[in-house]
Amino acid sequence: MYANIVDISSETVNIKDFKMSLLVDKDNSLSIDDVRNTKFTRVIPNKIALGHFKKSVWYKIELNNSTQNSKKLYLHLKDAYVNSKVTIYDDYKTSIKKSEFDLYNDPDISKQFYGSSLRYEFDINPKDNKTIYINCINQYAQFFNVAIFDDYNSIEEFTTVHILSIFLLSILLVLSVYHVILFFLSRYMEYIYYSCALFFAFIFQLRELGFFAIFGHHGQTPIIISSIAVLLFIIFSLIFAINIFNLKDYKKLNILIKSVIAILTVNILFLLTPFYEEAIILIENTATLAILSQLTLSVYMYRHKHPLAKHYILGNGFYIFFSVVALMFYEGLISYNEITFRAVTIGCVLEALVFAHMLSYMLSLKIDILKERNLAQKEQIIDKSKKEQLGEMIEVISHQLKQPLNVISMSVAEFELKNMTKDSIPMNQCTELFKDLSLHVSFASDTIDDFRHFFNPNKKAEIIDIRYPVNIALQLIKATFKENNVVVNNELKLSSRIMTFGNEIVQVLINILKNASEQFDPKQAAKIVKISSIEDKDYVYLRVEDNAGGIDEKHINQVFDKYFSTKTTKDGSGLGLDLCREIIENRCSGHLTVKNAINGAVFTIRLPKNI
Repeated sequence: MYANIVDISSETVNIKDFKMSLLVDKDNSLSIDDVRNTKFTRVIPNKIALGHFKKSVWYKIELNNSTQNSKKLYLHLKDAYVNSKVTIYDDYKTSIKKSEFDLYNDPDISKQFYGSSLRYEFDINPKDNKTIYINCINQYAQFFNVAIFDDYNSIEEFTTVHILSIFLLSILLVLSVYHVILFFLSRYMEYIYYSCALFFAFIFQLRELGFFAIFGHHGQTPIIISSIAVLLFIIFSLIFAINIFNLKDYKKLNILIKSVIAILTVNILFLLTPFYEEAIILIENTATLAILSQLTLSVYMYRHKHPLAKHYILGNGFYIFFSVVALMFYEGLISYNEITFRAVTIGCVLEALVFAHMLSYMLSLKIDILKERNLAQKEQIIDKSKKEQLGEMIEVISHQLKQPLNVISMSVAEFELKNMTKDSIPMNQCTELFKDLSLHVSFASDTIDDFRHFFNPNKKAEIIDIRYPVNIALQLIKATFKENNVVVNNELKLSSRIMTFGNEIVQVLINILKNASEQFDPKQAAKIVKISSIEDKDYVYLRVEDNAGGIDEKHINQVFDKYFSTKTTKDGSGLGLDLCREIIENRCSGHLTVKNAINGAVFTIRLPKNI
């Protein structure tokens, strides 16, 4: 008969687990007198969830003080915010003290709340007993959690009661901010959608902490705010799923998910009407529909072997499992404890942690895809570059062969002209002519070989006398200089031997000499090109100087640029000097520069004595 009596047997009171009696007031018509005269037949624990359909419930707590001292104690009605009205009757012998807490209409109700808990103070005499009746009228679900403390433990309880919730909510908030940062770094909308989902999960869970009560909001306002936050959390979670799985490619599934989003949106609008209580009850149905759609999505993507499906199933599986636990709790099908009461928050946190890893994996997949695309684009660019390079090489070869072919053509034409006029050609002239022709033919052949092996990394440098490439170049350019009345002053006196690519140096000198020849004014009297050299311990410096007036200062910094030319398209392609610098710097490890002197331009080729 004493099984339901809460015995206060020590000076310290910290009673969190005990039994009490329950009476359901189906039509909310019982008075305190009716309740006192009614036999309570159901014994329940002090933590219980009863579901949606028990709007008015009476709880009976029988207390016995077996100590020698009077006690000032405190009833903590944890999570009292879920009720619209709480009435406490302190029944002691023939007197009844009534304390009514109207969460909807009492403007001073916040004074009685500490966060989410209602605190009720009462006294009990030594070696005495009393009964406390608590009538709770709930807003949407009836669950009850009551404990009894002395003054010290009452304060202690308020400092520790929400540690788990604060920890879980801190994770949600940190992850929400983390995803916002990742959005600004990557600009992937998936991050911002899931960040919004976590933010609204954080908002609706704030109600557990009594956040709204702190600012004086009880009853209708916090429940509507948290209900809207629940629905927005689900909506953004579904939008997130649409984006990560690119459901535009799965039309039926896309229609299903978007239809659920539309239903959830209607539910939000319904919450803003006077029928919000009915809308709150509908949340469970719409949430269940959303869970089923997410489960369908998970299975479908797994069967189609989507790379993110396993992560999504694991994360969504945590959320669905704990959401089902929460639904069973609110329906009164499972007992009240820290896990069942905070099931939704736990599910959100576990899902968020898995999805954080999933989003990192998704980012790595997108990076891999971008790398593959960049590689494909790079290969296309390389292929295009090779084709362009081939075209440039053909043009360069044409540019280089033009000089010897022109000389050969001129020599043959001169020979034919003399032959047609029946002028006898002295043997020594014929010998000289054939010698020149042979030299130019050899140069043309060497030019083709040089360009054929130009990009061959295995081509080896050779030790040559610095005068060798200069003399060959002058011999090959002789006819052009003769035709244009250009005089060469070869002041090269060095006989230094260097290791380099001789034929490439010849190519460079011919380009520079030919460009110098073309810069002269046809009417200029004295056209002079001077070649000289100096050396130091490590380098030999070849200088080619002309008196053609120099290079326009606005162009002098561009003469080595690719495709730059001061000539017309017919006369030049701009390949010469660009190719010269390429040969000297990349093949011969040297350096090619140009500057204006008093009367013309000076090209300086610096060549290392040993490559």
